[in-house]
Amino acid sequence: MNPQENKLPLIVRRRLHELDEIFYNLLKTAYVPHKICWHHNSHELIEDITYSVINEHIYYMYFEHIDDTSKEWESLYLKMEEYLVKKYGEKLEEYYNINCGN
Repeated sequence: MNPQENKLPLIVRRRLHELDEIFYNLLKTAYVPHKICWHHNSHELIEDITYSVINEHIYYMYFEHIDDTSKEWESLYLKMEEYLVKKYGEKLEEYYNINCGN
């Protein structure tokens, strides 16, 4: 386990493989090259895909028992977002720039 993962709450660490799996599945279906260029830039794409992975998938699969307006959920969301951005952010920037230009 890398140091970044050690800092995550256990409830999130248990779901890292699901975060990765959903990320890759969405990249193969909803975020294919011809569907991403409506984003204004790579940062918008990164925000959109992390939101989709966390709020539209992981939340309803594993965290629905937590109020989505609570500080607890906000904290968990930010940790998962940070994990995804650190792990995939640069790759997503390249992906966007290759397929849509700068």
